[in-house]
Parts: sequence; structure tokens; C-alpha cells
Amino acid sequence: MTRNRCFAFVTLLLALILACNLPSAATPNSSTRLMTAAAQTLTAFAFQTPLALATTPLPALTTTPPPAPPVTDMATASPTSSVVLLTVSTATNCRTGPGTAYDLLGGLEVGKTAEAVGRYTPSNYWIIQNPGGSGTCWLWGEYVTVVAGDPQRLPEMTPPPSPTPARVSIVGYVYHDNNRNGIMDAGDTPYPNFPLYLSREEFGPTIQETATNASGYYVFKVSAGQYWLGYPGGPPVCPPGSVRVQVNPGQTVRKDFGVLPCSPYDAGCTCP
Repeated sequence: MTRNRCFAFVTLLLALILACNLPSAATPNSSTRLMTAAAQTLTAFAFQTPLALATTPLPALTTTPPPAPPVTDMATASPTSSVVLLTVSTATNCRTGPGTAYDLLGGLEVGKTAEAVGRYTPSNYWIIQNPGGSGTCWLWGEYVTVVAGDPQRLPEMTPPPSPTPARVSIVGYVYHDNNRNGIMDAGDTPYPNFPLYLSREEFGPTIQETATNASGYYVFKVSAGQYWLGYPGGPPVCPPGSVRVQVNPGQTVRKDFGVLPCSPYDAGCTCP
């Protein structure tokens, strides 16, 4: 299309030049030859490739998409992978150390979680952040389930020194209840060397035993709690059988036993 327009332009220009020189019919002079040469040059130019019209194509615009975010494996990634979390299937006490001799600080309820910071594997205890206060406490592991983290990364802890329980006493007299009134009073005499036994449960294993002295006096040094005080078979004694004794912190409890002046086979030999 560009070549054809250029040729038409040259042809028109040539016609105009010839028209200007139309009155002269003489032999072409130098001016005519000059015009003819110019027309031939323009004609030749019309058939050349129009380099001036050629344009260099612009580079295509390309859009580089932003880099895709890294893919995280949700099955293995966990924001709490370094934290060990525990739950319990039964409400469990949390103490100052591994055992009931240590003070009670609180407990972990069912459905709650606690962060573990250490372990004491010999007694199956976990050291956790105290759910009910500040600091840490020791949780028995019998009902524990690990719900997050790697427990193998927890440090092995050393228990604190065992607390020394406050000592209390169970004391009393064993005497001959000569007047059978159930009270040690004038006229009653001590019963020396009378054996007595102490247990935590009625008819349970003996934890301590002693015998009365020459005055019929006995003493058991214990910590606060519930005990059963008994004696072996033999003469009828009041009160009969084992006696439950509740001892509170800082308390001394007295229990006397009167031996009746009758045969245990006597139907009338009963406690007042």
C-alpha cells in the first residue's frame, strides 16, 4: 500500500513538471534534461523499500506473577510443638512434691489442659504450671494424657525435701476399773505392760505398737489424721474392741481403757 501511494505521488509530480515546460517544443535543453533526471530519480526512489517507514516492534509486555507463598504441611506444623500439654481423665490433685506428704496447691480438672515443664519418672509425676495459681506444682501421672508436644524433651526434675509433718500424740491410761463406772478415779489402779496397737484402718495392718508403763500410761507419736486404737484379746476392756481416733494438727487426744473386774464369759460383765 505504501509503495503504490509513493508511485502515484511521483507520477503526479512528473506530470506537473512536464506541464510547466509544455510551451517549448524545441529540442530539450539542459533544464529539461535536469527535470527528466529528477523525475527518473524520484521514480527509482518510489520502487525502493521505504526504510523510513519501517518501525522496530516494541517488546511484548510480560507480567511476572508474585511468588506463591510456601506451602506448609498442616499435618506436621504445630504452633505449640515445643510445648507439652496435658489433660486428665479424673480430677487430680497438684502438690508441692511427689506424694501426699507434700502440701496441696490445687488440682487439674477434667477437660482442662496444663503445660508441663518437667517430669519425675521414678514416681510417675509431672511438673506443670499451677492451674489455680502461680508457679508450678507436681501432678500424679496415673490419669494423665499428653495432647500436644514431645514429653521426651522435658527435663527430669529432682523432688524437694520431704516435709516434716507436725507431730501430735494419742495418749491415755489403762487401769483396773474396780467400780465399773468407766472412769479412772480414786480406787482404780494402773494396768502396767498392757499392749496396744495402732493402725490406719479398722482391723488394718499395725503401724505402731506400745505397752503401758508402770503407771498404766501409754503414748503414740503420730501425724494428724485418722487412726484405730486396739488391743489384743484377753480380759474384758471398756470401751470394747477397736476405737477410732481423729487427731487434728497440734492436738493431743486422750483415750483411756478400763479393764473390768469380771470374766469375759460372765454375761453380766459388760461396759457401763
